[in-house]
Amino acid sequence: MNRDPPRGSFTGSSVGLIVASAGRWGCALERVACDPAPAPGVQQDLHQPRQFGGLGMVIANAGADEGGNIGEGRFEAHRAVVDVNLLGAMATIDAAVAHFRSKGGGQVVGFTSVAAAAGLPGGAPYCASKAGLTRYLQSLRGELWNSGITVTTVAPGYIDTPINESLGDKRPFLIDTRTGARKIMDRIESGAVHATVPRVPWAVVEYLLARIPTRLLRKVHA
Repeated sequence: MNRDPPRGSFTGSSVGLIVASAGRWGCALERVACDPAPAPGVQQDLHQPRQFGGLGMVIANAGADEGGNIGEGRFEAHRAVVDVNLLGAMATIDAAVAHFRSKGGGQVVGFTSVAAAAGLPGGAPYCASKAGLTRYLQSLRGELWNSGITVTTVAPGYIDTPINESLGDKRPFLIDTRTGARKIMDRIESGAVHATVPRVPWAVVEYLLARIPTRLLRKVHA
């Protein structure tokens, strides 16, 4: 018996990760330009795939990062990170939930980060935006309980993508894009509520980061 591949919408700048993910499911890809920052346009962009019969899953994976300490004249750059990572994701997810409610079901997947577990010095906008998205997804999960719409939070460690390539060899436990996509899809398909990827060692790292005292955390730089 043949099954149609799932229809999904991915927002994100990591083309390699998106292609690998779609390949896992045997999906055909259509590239649609979409501004991940919050704007009315993202609502329209999300409805474009209806020509293929609608969506069954939306993955909000757009991400940006801009380091630098607070109070050093980088506020606009830091705000842009929050616009993409938090507000852009919220706009995407809001449109997705409205669509899924109209069809009676679906799956929302939001990408946060292990870095959401703590405020890393030098990484305030990234950590804050990902922590905000984590709580947003948690709230959404409660709102949609028993609605037929599921919510999965994906918190990756280091996967080799453009957002972190400038760190070079300062990426512990780094995995390649294809391996990362496979592990992410395994967790999504399992219906995980909160998925650190890879689970080992990042579930432990996430747990420890949330509990590490500031006097030690200040020695860790994003």
